[in-house]
Amino acid sequence: MNSPGPLTVMVPDFIEYIKNELKPFTMKRLKILILFVAFIAFTVSSSSQIPQLKNNGKTTQLIVHGKPFLMLAGEANNSSGSNIAHMEKTTKDLRESNLNSLLVSVSWEIVEPQEGIFDFSSVDELIRVARENDMKLCLLWFASWKNGSKTKGTWSEVFGQGDDADLFFMAWQYSRYVNTIAEAGKKAYNLPMFVNCWMPQPRPKPGKPGNYPSGGPIVSVLDVWKAGAPSVDILAPDIYGADFKDQVNNFHRADNPLFIPETSTTEGPASWAFAEHDAICFSPFGIDNRGSVMAREYALLNQLMPVIYGVIIPLMASGHTVRTHQNLQYFILKCWFMTDSFISI
Repeated sequence: MNSPGPLTVMVPDFIEYIKNELKPFTMKRLKILILFVAFIAFTVSSSSQIPQLKNNGKTTQLIVHGKPFLMLAGEANNSSGSNIAHMEKTTKDLRESNLNSLLVSVSWEIVEPQEGIFDFSSVDELIRVARENDMKLCLLWFASWKNGSKTKGTWSEVFGQGDDADLFFMAWQYSRYVNTIAEAGKKAYNLPMFVNCWMPQPRPKPGKPGNYPSGGPIVSVLDVWKAGAPSVDILAPDIYGADFKDQVNNFHRADNPLFIPETSTTEGPASWAFAEHDAICFSPFGIDNRGSVMAREYALLNQLMPVIYGVIIPLMASGHTVRTHQNLQYFILKCWFMTDSFISI
């Protein structure tokens, strides 16, 4: 099955808005970057509809060109987006490996090399490369501080003192800051947005805030983030480790569709996430030279897209029995088993 055609994002409009309206947030280069506010920036024709999230009963779908779209994706290495020659070759290779979407970081130090001086040429080039390869492009904005703890204020009068209070304080402050950025971006171009998080070990009690990238939407503060950042559509986990299923269950909620922006490059989990949890996106990290690992599974999922979004999701939305849903999930997973692989989760 051919993937849906490319979409456009009016990036210049968004860029101008950022320049004019977010000037108060401009600051010197930050040493530590976190909380990827991801502008789901698909490319190409100005007459296309804006990508949107659509609540369909018990599920949420990503709608592209008026149709449900599953992101068979990968995330490039953190510095890859600044090397356009690398991205030209990588994007072509990944498209040939059956990826239809690519997540690429855009860091503040490149976009604003000097305070108040903006250079978006690298973003323009990424869009060009995506357009030429019929690849959907998701831009990850690297630009906020992480790692710290509460130092003053009256927070402890409400939540007491201790690690949990410090964590809630940071989660609230970061969520409010990120919400301001997301809200401003949506005024310029109303694309779906997500924030993903590095999840510390051990889970679910990782220890003292500040000893890990604290303040992001980890499991224990999902509700804080939902309250503090209503303009962010999805809170998305970076899932590594043996508890893949547990973390998927934690993040797939009625108010939070499953979007996996970062995980290990392994065959099997993608089919399970799409079939069992109606995932919107599956995206192994460091995909630059590893697209071939996902090629076979993504080829199968491309063929099964009509079943996934044409049968399973509508059945769930219309209130059909869990048994019916499970039978169709079994069909998808059985198709994957027949490829002589297995689901290693």
